[in-house]
Amino acid sequence: MLVLIGFGGLIYSLWFETTSSKSNPRDAAVPTTSSFEITATAGLAASLDSGKILFSKETQTEVAPASLAKLFVVEYAMSVLKNLDSVKVGAEQALVPTGASKAGLVPGPYSARQLARASLIPSGSDAAYALAAGAARKLGAKGDAQAQVDFFMEKLSTHLKEQGFKNTTIAEPCGFLPGSTTTAEEALKITRLALQNTLIKQIVQKPTQKLFQPDGKELVMRNTNKFLDQSSEFYQPNIKGVKTGSLEGLNNLISWYQADQKAYIFVVLGAKTDEDRYRDTQKLIDQVKNLPQEQK
Repeated sequence: MLVLIGFGGLIYSLWFETTSSKSNPRDAAVPTTSSFEITATAGLAASLDSGKILFSKETQTEVAPASLAKLFVVEYAMSVLKNLDSVKVGAEQALVPTGASKAGLVPGPYSARQLARASLIPSGSDAAYALAAGAARKLGAKGDAQAQVDFFMEKLSTHLKEQGFKNTTIAEPCGFLPGSTTTAEEALKITRLALQNTLIKQIVQKPTQKLFQPDGKELVMRNTNKFLDQSSEFYQPNIKGVKTGSLEGLNNLISWYQADQKAYIFVVLGAKTDEDRYRDTQKLIDQVKNLPQEQK
């Protein structure tokens, strides 16, 4: 049902969703302008500092996170590991799913900080698996690589429950295989949590990063986020970064936006194309810009 309300010279619409059992009742109370619509399955705009949701669509609808899973993995792993802890890349690489994106790591020791960078900047599944196994070993895991990764995933699940996540399941470290789900509301939650970590906050802002490999070669990693790419039509200087996630026919994006001394998080889940997730985010940005100051 659609109700139109006049306020401050603008026409607002309140949508009351009745078709989805996963709809968040709070979605109905969050206004959007009558011309505002995103094509993605779910999305929101929120204040980074307070977490207040300014615009929303299906914020509790479960969507595959794809590589957004790496944000959950890195946030927890880096609460276990210290930045300069040495983590050996080895047998766990055989567990990385065929077709998953990789940073291009080689066998040998890396710092945990390097693996966090390789997980988040080029969305390296090889790095996410190495980080998971390394954190598991520090937590006391025994057995082969599969046992270590399984141990980490169990610990991650416990960590998320302790942090209040109720609708997120991360089945394996890179989000490529079936079984992982999250929601726009909990994508916002993990972003706000992750950005409290100084290292992660620095990493997600990097359009490129050099990484020196154990074999002495230099690896140049490029961010998958087109908002950070100055050569892209989607380049947006006020976007500080965060994370993309992609599977066939499913495109996710979490964006950290800063302007006028205020910071916002925009979440787009389940866009049909790569371009749509950027266009939907830009729509959210435009809506926040147009809000009366007292509502921001």
